[in-house]
Order: sequence, then C-alpha cells, then structure tokens
Amino acid sequence: MDGESCGAEAQRKSWERALNGLKAQAEAAVEKASIEFDAAMTRLSEGAEKAKVKLGQAPSAGEETWQAIKAGIAETKAVHEKTVKKITEALAKLF
Repeated sequence: MDGESCGAEAQRKSWERALNGLKAQAEAAVEKASIEFDAAMTRLSEGAEKAKVKLGQAPSAGEETWQAIKAGIAETKAVHEKTVKKITEALAKLF
C-alpha cells in the first residue's frame, strides 16, 4: 500500500471506531432512559394505587379518578414504548 491509501484506511478505521463509540453511547443512553422511565412508572403506579385506597371513601368519584389515572399511565407507557422504538429504529438506520 502506498502512503495515501494507508492514510485513507487509517482515517476510515478511525471514523468506524468513532461511530461504534457513538452507537454504544446512544444504546446505553436509551437503555438507561428506559430503566429510569420504568422505575418512574412503577412509582407512579404505586402512588396511584395508594390514591385509589384513599379515594375509596367516595366510591363514585374514587373509581372515576382511578380510571383516569390508569388511562393516563397507559397512555404514558404507550408513548414511552413508541419513543424507544423510534429511537431504536433511527439508530439501526445509522449503523
């Protein structure tokens, strides 16, 4: 190999290492965010369960509120899953 092609190969390898590093960082960030979100959802769900118990003193209002809370949690979870899927798909296209 001549000096020019060696330099180009070295540059290509350098870019490849950098891209692999970015990919690993992005995957780690997505995983960390997913874990943190799941933990937050668990805390929210536990809080909602406690709220349901407290609201049990007013049955009709309590059930209505509980249904609204459950719907909000389900919607938030769906948005989270959709976001993680889109990020994963975007990363797959890059790498």
